[in-house]
Amino acid sequence: MPYIVSNMKTGYFARLKAYTDAGYVPVSIALKTPDWYNGYIYKKLSPPWWLLTDFKNGSHKDDTEFYTKYFNTEILDKLKANVVIKELEALTNETRNNIILLCYEKPGTFCHRHLVSKWLRHNDIHCIECI
Repeated sequence: MPYIVSNMKTGYFARLKAYTDAGYVPVSIALKTPDWYNGYIYKKLSPPWWLLTDFKNGSHKDDTEFYTKYFNTEILDKLKANVVIKELEALTNETRNNIILLCYEKPGTFCHRHLVSKWLRHNDIHCIECI
């Protein structure tokens, strides 16, 4: 499957200044944003509260397989990637090339934004982690 050229990015809140200095427009896809964050928010790509708390402290603690299956089937599979991109572009008044999707975890740590990135790539939208 060929990729549509679009350099959507993902990243984490701790590097927000570096991303904005580089010209990217941040969009939080976190369930809850930091109090100091005043950028755009797109909740359709956020995990539900119960899933996050269950993964961190509940009966599915650290169960990445359970989290991934639920997030993919109950969140991402119910969305259309091209619609999500159009909504993100309309929200920010920017092209996907300038948008960076943010949440909390550092690169290499399990995080739903990596599932979102993989889902976008599967739907022919190039998306990479911005370090």
